[in-house]
Amino acid sequence: GPPASRARASMMVLLPLLALAFTPPAARHAAAARGLALQSAVPASALRAEQAVAASPVARREPVRARFPTMNILEGLTKVLNDPNSGVDFEFSPEENEKIIARYMGRVERINALEDEVEKMDDDGLRAKVAALRERATGGETPDALLEETFAVVREAAWRALGLRHYDVQLVGGMALAEGKLAEMATGEGKTLVATLPAVLYALSGRGSHVVTCSDYLARRDAEIMGQVYRLLGLSVGIVGVSAPADEKRAAYAADITYVTNSELGFDYLRDNLTTDKSQLV
Repeated sequence: GPPASRARASMMVLLPLLALAFTPPAARHAAAARGLALQSAVPASALRAEQAVAASPVARREPVRARFPTMNILEGLTKVLNDPNSGVDFEFSPEENEKIIARYMGRVERINALEDEVEKMDDDGLRAKVAALRERATGGETPDALLEETFAVVREAAWRALGLRHYDVQLVGGMALAEGKLAEMATGEGKTLVATLPAVLYALSGRGSHVVTCSDYLARRDAEIMGQVYRLLGLSVGIVGVSAPADEKRAAYAADITYVTNSELGFDYLRDNLTTDKSQLV
């Protein structure tokens, strides 16, 4: 049906966003070293007193840390990351978050304005549009420049393949991920559907896009369901199975969009760096 007949979103939801600051390895190692150093900054006398108090049955009822100014790991790392000299911006600002959301909502309006045009395309037209976006991406246009058109096409494909239309707030979540931020979403708010937006956007470059999950079940389930959206757009989908042969993994990683578990991805990276047989590289 026409866009007006679909359930448009007006959900008053703000997605807390945390900017990810990527620092050089040397800086991260220095920050980690400083964080560990905080753990050993407690005087030996205080440690001995803490052990003595902890041995008392009466005093044991009161947390030892309430009497001694020691730090745990999280407190130490937070202090290091909030240090203006650490090179890492770890502080969350509600005011800055609102500005980011307002900017995203402006882009949502432009995506919605494209809906009538995209809806008129048949399936071949959608695939042709994605092919054109691919050419622009490989020609040097940035993902940000292609975001609005890509999101409009993915939303239409999801509606045709699954009967699911991305809500405006889900477009916002996709924009956050596309910018390398974290988007906090509660259970049932559609994280699986949101992931299709940046996944397609970054697959346009031809370098592959990875969707990382926490279990093999989720990787297979999401790849099978959301794969219908990708295939409608002419994109290939791969699933990296646990303990799958090297040739199967190689084919999965070569797909436009790859679903993989965090553990398998990490171990594949380690195995690639340890193997002496090129045929085992994935």
